[in-house]
Amino acid sequence: MSTQEEMSLLTEMLRKDENPFWKRLRNLLKLRGQDPQRLVVMYSFEDDDHKEFGVVVTPDKEVFTYDFEYRYRHIGQGVITRWRKATEKYARGPYHDDFEVALQLLTA
Repeated sequence: MSTQEEMSLLTEMLRKDENPFWKRLRNLLKLRGQDPQRLVVMYSFEDDDHKEFGVVVTPDKEVFTYDFEYRYRHIGQGVITRWRKATEKYARGPYHDDFEVALQLLTA
């Protein structure tokens, strides 16, 4: 699967999937002032037994990273324990090519 295909799939899951993880993440992103229907998911993967690491790109071309943790609770009740603006790291660093793909998906 290409990088673009993977980002497209993750973005589609964020926007529409009824899995408890995606539903909860949508709600948590809204609480942070983000519209899940307008974000692109660059990365989302399990980072520990009860933690998901993710990176989203906003329509304003800002990049945010998050840790979604659900230890001691159902995944549908997980919380974002870390939320960081990381635009410079992803726009200019070793992830630049993936950032460019995400920007293309924002305008698609």
